[in-house]
Amino acid sequence: MRTLGRAGKYWSLSKTNPETVLAFWHWADYLLGGAVPYLDLPGTSSDDYGRAGRGYLIGRFKGLSFVYNEAELRYPITENKLLSAVTFVNAETADNQNNVALFKSWEPGAGAGLRLLFNKYTRSNLCVDYGRGNYGAKGLFLGVNEVF
Repeated sequence: MRTLGRAGKYWSLSKTNPETVLAFWHWADYLLGGAVPYLDLPGTSSDDYGRAGRGYLIGRFKGLSFVYNEAELRYPITENKLLSAVTFVNAETADNQNNVALFKSWEPGAGAGLRLLFNKYTRSNLCVDYGRGNYGAKGLFLGVNEVF
């Protein structure tokens, strides 16, 4: 039996420029009992859109239970909001069959990115992020729309 938890919270930091936002995201998948096939284990980028864990490869950390937290600062660069930027930090933890307990070891990641707005009505944008993690992990991460 598995349970999934997710939550997000957003705060606008400016009344004159409400697009300057501090955002927090929590995503977790807990195994309460039973077994899970290896390929179904939760892990890095196993969220609905495959975006959790910027700074690491997909599936870098997997476990019977998995917890991910991220904070992101979003802010416009140009006055017309065509170009904006983000900076982010994240941390993930997983338990596994090698006696590593959930919450015992956290793997941090951080980075920055640019957003190119291509539809102002739906706020759709092209995301280009560069992230770094432990053990020399780094990468360029592409996506459409915000991570969360």
